[in-house]
Amino acid sequence: MSDDDEVRKLLREALAGMAVTIESGLLDPKASATSRLKWVELWLRVFRGPVDRPATDLDLENKRKVAGTLREVVSSA
Repeated sequence: MSDDDEVRKLLREALAGMAVTIESGLLDPKASATSRLKWVELWLRVFRGPVDRPATDLDLENKRKVAGTLREVVSSA
């Protein structure tokens, strides 16, 4: 495996775990309003998708997770 392939693999794994990390930060009952807004901002960046490359299956899956989580947060607010 070349170095580029290893870097891509690491980045893909990090992106796959990003949804869970953001969701836990967003739904943390101890989080301040400012902290939650920052998590929402990050979610919206994920929801918009990549700007400089075509969307992958992982991007589309994350977009679905973002939409579901944002619905949950808005309904509980």
